[in-house]
Amino acid sequence: MARTLRDKYAMREAFSSGNVPQPVHGLARTLHEAVTQAARIGFPLVLKPLIDNDSGYFRRVDDVAELTEYFPVVQRGAWSGIAHNPLYDWMVETYDSAILLEEYLPGAEVSVESIVVDGRAHVVAIHDKPVPMEGPYFVDVHYATPSRLPAEVQKRIVELTAASHRAVGIETGAVHTEFRIQSDGTPKILETAARLGGGPVYQSVLLSTGVDMVEAVLDVASGRTPELTPEPEPTCAGFYLFFAKKAGRISGISGVEEAVRDPRVHEISLYRKVGDAVDVPPRVWQSHGHVIFTGILAESPGVHAGDECISGLL
Repeated sequence: MARTLRDKYAMREAFSSGNVPQPVHGLARTLHEAVTQAARIGFPLVLKPLIDNDSGYFRRVDDVAELTEYFPVVQRGAWSGIAHNPLYDWMVETYDSAILLEEYLPGAEVSVESIVVDGRAHVVAIHDKPVPMEGPYFVDVHYATPSRLPAEVQKRIVELTAASHRAVGIETGAVHTEFRIQSDGTPKILETAARLGGGPVYQSVLLSTGVDMVEAVLDVASGRTPELTPEPEPTCAGFYLFFAKKAGRISGISGVEEAVRDPRVHEISLYRKVGDAVDVPPRVWQSHGHVIFTGILAESPGVHAGDECISGLL
């Protein structure tokens, strides 16, 4: 199970076996193989490393010219600097420097946080990602919960989250799963990971639902029954990650004191200071700071609560 979750191609094969909707995909070791796969998958498509790299070296390409330009770049980056990974030698032997090619999925992206207890998935929160992620690189910037997707779509997300866990063999612990929602409302899975969501996801879930996912993981690991009952009414919560608009050095920082005074701001943290060098994707994937905040649920007739929540957060 652990190996499947670290091997993106093996994960895709497991989803296929479990009938979990996902993008069309394939492997390519050479540019010729990549062009052949692209003819089958269609453009646009996404180039991905098979192991490690987080979101690094994910790249959307829109035609053969871009595929020809970026395939060697992604392939080189995907297999460099990861020799420390315990699966590295096995992956090299199995895949021989291949990378993954996937159908590009348009649509809204969501993050699902769940706890699996005795094989049963308990979805704690669904975060929308209000800032469109269309490429060519894919950087998480803004998360907000509760989701403003229609109830029937959220129900399907919950069902497919559980199906994805079964497909890869997760029977216990925290799981972070991501989907793209298609125009007809069908969620298609991007990936799942046997871990808590990264960055400020933990705080956002806690603020919104009252569920402490770290405590839940410790309970599961200790053989106790975790407390996963959310607050009767969720609080609109979310976070925003700061990235530089261009490479350079930070000449000044402003607005922090004003933000701290806003009662909706629960945490603001800057990882860089004046004089520090900053860069932009694809050369950097970690943000330069974050803010965690809450909003207000709508009470006006005819106003979608999720829309009002997002407006409050922004």
